[in-house]
Parts: sequence; C-alpha cells; structure tokens
Amino acid sequence: MKLKIGMKPILSALVVCMLLVGCLAVPVMGAEEHQHEFEEKIVHDSTCTQNGIGLKTCKICGYEEHYLIPMKEHTYVRSVVHDATCTNNGIALLKCSLCGDEKHEAIQAKGHTEVVDAGKEATCQEAGLTEGKHCSVCGTVITAQETVPAKGHALNQVPAKEATATEAGNTAYYVCDNCGKLYEDSEGRSETTLDQVTIPALGAETTEPAQSEEVKETEAANTEAVKTEAANTEAAKTEAAKTEAAGTEAAGGKETVTGSQKPVLPGSSNGAAVQSAGNTSSSGKNTAAKTADAAPAAAMAILALAAGAVVVSLRKRTAE
Repeated sequence: MKLKIGMKPILSALVVCMLLVGCLAVPVMGAEEHQHEFEEKIVHDSTCTQNGIGLKTCKICGYEEHYLIPMKEHTYVRSVVHDATCTNNGIALLKCSLCGDEKHEAIQAKGHTEVVDAGKEATCQEAGLTEGKHCSVCGTVITAQETVPAKGHALNQVPAKEATATEAGNTAYYVCDNCGKLYEDSEGRSETTLDQVTIPALGAETTEPAQSEEVKETEAANTEAVKTEAANTEAAKTEAAKTEAAGTEAAGGKETVTGSQKPVLPGSSNGAAVQSAGNTSSSGKNTAAKTADAAPAAAMAILALAAGAVVVSLRKRTAE
C-alpha cells in the first residue's frame, strides 16, 4: 500500500531539518572568529498559499543559514454575479489572479429612489388626490395617493335687477362660493357668464348743448330775414294780382267802346276812363317788373339762411 504525501509536508520537514543543521553547525577548525557576511538567495519563492525558503551563505567562512519567506497576499479581481436591486442584496465574485483562489461577497441593496407624485386639489365637480411617492427605478409605491371627494357647488342666488337709464341690470343667476363660476340654475348644471346675464343701461335722455350768444344772434337774424323775405314776397304777389285784375277790367272796357265805334273825345269821361285804365295797366307792369327783380334777392336770402344753418350745425358739433 503506497502512501501519498504532498509537497507541502515535505518542504516543511526540509526547512526544519535545514534549520537544525544550521544551528548545530560547527565552525571549521582553525578558522578565525569573524563577523559573517551573508549572501542571500531564494530557494523556493512564496506563493499565495505557501511560505517560501531562502538561503544565506557567509562569503568568508561558507556558513549557511536558511530562512522562511512569508506567503504573499491574494490579488483578487472582482466581478458581479448578481447586481443588487432596490430591496435585495447582490453577489460579487473575488478571484485571485495568481493562484485562482475564489470567494464571494455581498453587494448591499441600493434602496429606493423616491419621486414625489404631486397632489391635485378637489374642485366642485372633480375629485382630487393627496400627495404620494414612488420609486423611479422599480416602480414600488412608497406612499399611496388617496382620493379627495369633489367639494360640490355652494350656490348663492343673485336676484334679478331692472336696468335704468344710467345703471345696468341683470337677470337672476347663481354664483358658486367655491369656484366662482356663474350658473343659470340652482343645481349648477347650466353655466353662464356675467356678459350673458347683464342687461345694458337704457341710456339717459340727451339734451341740446347750450348755444353761444353769437349763434343765437345769427339764428335770430336768419329768422328775421326769412320773415321779411316772406312778407315781401307775399306783398308782391298780392300787388301783382291786383294789377292784373285792373288791367283785365280796363281792357274789357276799351273793347266795348271800339265795338260801338264811338270816338273818345279829349276831356270826356270816357277818355278819362281809358287814360285811367292805361295808367293802371302801366302801374301793373311796373309792379310785375319789381316782383321779377325781387326774385333774385329772395333766392340770395334763402342761400344766406342755408349757409347760416350750416354754420350753426358746425358750431354745435364743435361744442359737442
């Protein structure tokens, strides 16, 4: 039966033996006492798992002495086997690049990355939410949001109001104290606006602006001119009518005398009548001529009146 003996026990026994030999070494006979001057060399270098052996030899007397070389530390290279999560640890592998020794170590959990979920205020018609939190990495809800019920309308009626000449009125409507919106009904179903419920003011009666003295004088002068022109025109028409009537009558008498073939004697009553008729006819012609001459003057007066009215109107607009 063969026994299997590893190298490690053999090397250890060899080291012990060499140390014993070194301790029991006897100086060479006849050699003089001196201070050793050692030269060192490595017999077996150390590793990550075993010590090494070194040898010191005196250059003067050849004295030899062995010594231990301590084991080296492992040179580990780290690699991740399972990465850590927000709540679970991970696993890392450490492997020595010199001897291949392996070991594992834990990777601490990272913890949640919190994100705030903004809340929402409840309104009269829509429910709200409280503020919450969740993890942006794994999505875990840290603080759940809760629903806030809708407030509901708090409606107050605004009574109807009639419009006046200077102040606007309104139809009846409702105002919510919570949201400030306007509604036509008491249940808050039909929304309206202030413009829709407002009744415009009726408007005040307009008064003519006060006229200046100059305008008043101009209007008075124009009025007087119109009256005068009207009177002159009427008188001229009357005079013309009278003259025309007289001329017609005289012409009738003359035709009668001619028909009877009675001569008109100077100084007689018939001659006086004829002469009178002739004078009357001549007077009518003169009056008609005067009337014709007065027509352009009347037209000028009317134009002056119209111009005055335009001036008054412009001054009124300027005053406004």
